Amino acid sequence: MQARYLHFEPRRGYRLGPRLLELGFAAYRDSDITRSARAGMEELAEQTRDTIHLAQLDGDEIIYLDKIGGQRPISVNSRIGGRKPVCSTGVGKALILDETEDKWTARYEYDAKRDNVHVPLDRWLAGMRAYARGGYAFDLEEDAPSICCVAVPIRDASGQTVAAISVTGTTDYTDEAQLQALIPVVRRVAESISEKLGGKLE
Repeated sequence: MQARYLHFEPRRGYRLGPRLLELGFAAYRDSDITRSARAGMEELAEQTRDTIHLAQLDGDEIIYLDKIGGQRPISVNSRIGGRKPVCSTGVGKALILDETEDKWTARYEYDAKRDNVHVPLDRWLAGMRAYARGGYAFDLEEDAPSICCVAVPIRDASGQTVAAISVTGTTDYTDEAQLQALIPVVRRVAESISEKLGGKLE
């Protein structure tokens, strides 16, 4: 029974066992944010036929709380509970729109040291300023080739960003103009989720 909670590996020590991982994913799935977002995610999935992600900031990374796979022939490789960099993902950038430029720079430097961001700092900061003004963020093949997305933050009753929702597709079916057209669609869903949590986007 204990092996399902902790797993010992020689020279590496203890790691989380499968039971603890199962409990962790169950907690994410049962959270207020995940429950509140599910209907909106399903609506976006039906409208766009693309992959829908719900993500949250966890320290220096993002973690996927929920996902609805796309209906396109080419799929997006991601999973619930999976982690990604902040600075190269649409949801990551959407989650930090309210932070200061100093904090943005620190996050950029963290990801750059790990080879997780490949846009020059000045260009990345200029993009973040534009995203902060617009209340959304794009990933234009920054995290993975041929993958692009639009993401919008979700806020709680205190006005804090608690999650982000995104529509993710491939460049075979989506270009930047289509992402621009999706901004109000994703914003409307993010607003409805925020309202369920007692908050508003603005």
